[in-house]
Amino acid sequence: MSLMSITHLLGPDQPVVVNQMEGFRIAKKCNTCLSTQTIQWYNDPQDPRLDRCQKCYLRALAQRTDRECATCGATSSSIWYKDLNNRALDRCRKCYLSAVAQRADKECGTCGATSSGTWYKNPKNPILDRCQRCYQSARAKRTDKECTTCHAKSSSYWYKDPIDRSLDRCKACYVRALRKEQRKNT
Repeated sequence: MSLMSITHLLGPDQPVVVNQMEGFRIAKKCNTCLSTQTIQWYNDPQDPRLDRCQKCYLRALAQRTDRECATCGATSSSIWYKDLNNRALDRCRKCYLSAVAQRADKECGTCGATSSGTWYKNPKNPILDRCQRCYQSARAKRTDKECTTCHAKSSSYWYKDPIDRSLDRCKACYVRALRKEQRKNT
């Protein structure tokens, strides 16, 4: 079968790719944006015979109106989650993250708090959980680290020295060095 007869059968607007190894094959085209290149192709939810590129598919998935958040009633979300207690219910991203932060089944082993933005495991006792505040507080009071610049033993955050990765810097010294380097480069 020649390229002319394939083009005649498919129509002039349908792209055809000619490959010496595979012969003729029909190139896919996104039904929404008409793109011919994507990481992954998906079937159009309204018409399975049509194709969608990954970008258009994910955009359409986020704008689906057949889902409704069980908490706030929203019909669009960037990501949908199942409810923590009832898997039949859907939650929007905002409500899900809020529910995870306020889970009553977790309790901080240090202060006894039951809500936190993020939960961490206690390094000394992995069975216990730590709230974000206690975790950051304990991290700042570490005595096994010492700043190579100012010799401080406590910092809200520790950074590796960019020149010698075995050395540590406190947050203040790291930011100071970073700004000095930026001024030197401009």
